[in-house]
Order: sequence, then C-alpha cells, then structure tokens
Amino acid sequence: MTVGAGYKDNYVIDTEGFVYGAGANEYGQLGNSTYDESYDFTLVGDRNFEIVPDARTMKQPEQETVKIVANIFNVFNHNERALTDYDWKSSNTDVVTVDNGVLASQDMGTATITATDKATGVKSNSTKSSTTIR
Repeated sequence: MTVGAGYKDNYVIDTEGFVYGAGANEYGQLGNSTYDESYDFTLVGDRNFEIVPDARTMKQPEQETVKIVANIFNVFNHNERALTDYDWKSSNTDVVTVDNGVLASQDMGTATITATDKATGVKSNSTKSSTTIR
C-alpha cells in the first residue's frame, strides 16, 4: 500500500493498484465526480461503466463474453476491470443466462443483463435478444 498527501486531501493506492482519496475536495481533486468533502476513502474515478456490446441479437445456441468499459483510475491497468468485479443477473434466464459476463442464449425472447459493481454498487444494463438459426 502506498500513501500520498495533498494540501487538504490524502490518497492511498492499494495492492491491486486502485486509488482511493479523502479530504476537502474543493476543486474535485478526489476524482469522484463531486465537490463534496469526504472523510472516508472513496475510489477515485467515475462510478459509471458500460457493458459492451450494449444491445445485440444472439443466435441459438451462442455464447458471448461481454466487456466492461469503466473510468476507474488504476495505476497498474487503467480502465481495465475484471468481469468478476461485478455481480451479474439476467432478467429472463429462460432466454439468456449469464455467468461472470459470459452470456449463453437459451430460447427465443429478450432479456436484460444487469451488472452491479461490487465495490460501488453502481449498475449498468444491456438488452439481449435471442433468435433461432434458420
């Protein structure tokens, strides 16, 4: 772990390379998309992320591994997050199942895939349709 200090703010880099900040945040220097002071160390970077591809029709049977695009600052691999950093859910497992970002079409229909960031609780959705191959 590495620790750094600014005029009214402090930073910690954990062993995974993620940067956390706490302090006055008068100019947004904590990088958490606010100007609110924080005395609890919070992850530096935008909390939003996308599931890529966002929406697509899958054939049956088909598997697809999605990617996460995020803006969380990491000194070792900026913008790269593991699919296991998220909890995954399908709104209709009869149509599409999901296991750690690997989607598998099951039947015709539409399902919404939701990923929830385990560190921040932020959610993102992706719509998947499934059709039979003819």
